Amino acid sequence: MIEPIIGFFFFSLFVIFIIKTTNKNREKQYLILIEGIKAETKLYVEQSKTSSITIGKKNRDFLFNQCDLYLTTDALIILGFNKDSFFKQLSLPIILTQQQNKFSNRFPFAFVKTINNINFENNIVKINFGEKGITSTEVVLKLKSLNEKEIEKIKEIATKNNW
Repeated sequence: MIEPIIGFFFFSLFVIFIIKTTNKNREKQYLILIEGIKAETKLYVEQSKTSSITIGKKNRDFLFNQCDLYLTTDALIILGFNKDSFFKQLSLPIILTQQQNKFSNRFPFAFVKTINNINFENNIVKINFGEKGITSTEVVLKLKSLNEKEIEKIKEIATKNNW
C-alpha cells in the first residue's frame, strides 16, 4: 500500500531535478547572451507580459507567459519564462533578426529566426516568426505590457530593419 506513495515521491523528485538542471543550463545561456549584447542594447524591458501560440510542431520552448526583451539595432532578443508554475521555467533564448548568420555564430544555443510579420495595435506588439509544418513551428507572440515609449522604440527598429 505504501509503494505508490514512495513511487510518486521519487517521481516528483526526479521531475524537480530535471527542471532545476534545465533551468541552470538556460540561466548560463541567458548570461552569455546578455553579456554578448550588453554594448549593443538600445532597449531593455523586464518581465513583459506575453502570450504565445504555436502552429505546426508543438514546441514548449515557445510557450511562456512573461519575457525579458532586449532590443539592439538589428535584433529583438526574447528570454521567455513561465512564472505561474511552482518553479520558474526558462525557455530557449529567441533572437529575431534579418542577420541570422551573425547571431547564429555568436550564440549557437539560441533559436535565431527572421520575423515574418510584426503588428502594432491597441498597445500590443504581435510578432510572427518561424514556419508552419509537421517538423517546424510557427509562433505568434503577443507582447502586452509595453508602454508607448517602448512600443515606439520597437517600431523604429522594425522600420529600420524592414521587419
